[in-house]
Amino acid sequence: MYWEYHQSKGHDTDDCFCLRHMIQDLIDQGKLIPPTKPSTKTNPLPSHNTISAIF
Repeated sequence: MYWEYHQSKGHDTDDCFCLRHMIQDLIDQGKLIPPTKPSTKTNPLPSHNTISAIF
């Protein structure tokens, strides 16, 4: 990723406050939805009451 502000390629984005603020602004504007944690209520586990076998 190249940022004109940093004028270099390969800038570490983990601690990039500029990128964090840009992402937070997009979330605040409703243009980006923050990720949610997986939930068994919205995506339940498959039932395990069948047996499948290949002979």
